Amino acid sequence: MIPPALTVPTPDWPVVGDQLPIALLFTAHIAVAEFSLGVITLAPIFEAWGAGGGGERALRLARQLARAYYLLFSLGATLGVFAVTALIGLWGNQIGTLVNRFLPLIAVAFGTFLVLTPLLILYENSFDRMPRRRHLLLGVAVALLQTFFMVCIVAIDSYMITPRHAGLLGGALNPVYWDLLLHRLVGNVSWAALFVAAYAVLRLRRAADEGERAYRAWSAGVLLRIGTATLVLMPVLGFLIMLTLRDNARGFLDNLVRGDAAWLFVIQSALLGVLFVGANLALALETRQHRARMDATGRLAIAVAAGGAVVGVLPAQVLTDSVYGLRYLGLLATVLATLAHLVVRTLPRRPASIRAPASGADAALPFAGSTARAAVGVVGVVAAVLSLYMGFMKEQARGPYAIYGEMTLQDAHGVYNPGNTYP
Repeated sequence: MIPPALTVPTPDWPVVGDQLPIALLFTAHIAVAEFSLGVITLAPIFEAWGAGGGGERALRLARQLARAYYLLFSLGATLGVFAVTALIGLWGNQIGTLVNRFLPLIAVAFGTFLVLTPLLILYENSFDRMPRRRHLLLGVAVALLQTFFMVCIVAIDSYMITPRHAGLLGGALNPVYWDLLLHRLVGNVSWAALFVAAYAVLRLRRAADEGERAYRAWSAGVLLRIGTATLVLMPVLGFLIMLTLRDNARGFLDNLVRGDAAWLFVIQSALLGVLFVGANLALALETRQHRARMDATGRLAIAVAAGGAVVGVLPAQVLTDSVYGLRYLGLLATVLATLAHLVVRTLPRRPASIRAPASGADAALPFAGSTARAAVGVVGVVAAVLSLYMGFMKEQARGPYAIYGEMTLQDAHGVYNPGNTYP
């Protein structure tokens, strides 16, 4: 029997409680980590494009994306350490149970940093000093190692929703694992690309040099297309997650769409609608000047995207069970309209269809108009907010559980005792 003097009480965070510090620390960590994974995925792609004939602009963008990852790498890791440390102290039973069940996987995941860190230093400091092909392969290796870390972490995250398999490889057998992994990998690229596009139009507005303005406009256009192309996949992957939850964690799904967390789901749908409408508006106004009217294609895409988004956020009192499928039809219309609009704006145009530019050095630049730049800026900010909001909504959908159906929040908020067992 442990003497009372050696009993460790459950620590509490004064004034603000025990949930808010965890939420803030993990939100900051996840924001940096997801953005980092997004940009390091894009960096080798642009380097390969530049080396294959994309020119100096693509190589410059690759260098800047790699530099962003390099500068944020330590910050993301530091925030992660603070978040996990706070979790150990305040929610010791939860983190102790998860580490106990996933210890081999966690060891492998964090062991990747022993290889990733020196490779990243070499990658960042060898641009234009190493043969291009070798440097490109080095960048791919860095991106794959960072992706592998997320592959491991999602196994733990999926276990907290459908807790069936653990261990080194067992997490990949949890029903929601693959859907959740694909959703995150695509989402990270999407919001990172849109956020960097927003940064590019901000720099475009402030740039005085004509060459710099041309580069920023080009960057914004390319990243907007990448972000939008991956954006259209997000609702599809999200729908697959909901189907998996319906078959394997029905209570989780019901709480998300009809229960206490349903109002959060409506906000998510609204943010997604803003994102789609904003992306279509940015594409429609990309090459238009301040007073020029957008063409019929742009107007139609915006109208369909907006209409579909409105149908998607209608409450259950309007969309009864007999017509609930209209919600998904509205979202499908939004996705297809955006995809078609993206294809139209991306495919090469015939010279006859291009209007003669107005006078002035900036007349032919993309995003010369303030409305177009504002649309890209809003899309970038909303994409970042939505990415983090989805994680918050997922946590709330678990309801009273820390590990869904297995460990309640009350049980999780305690000192870890290895003698405790859960089925």
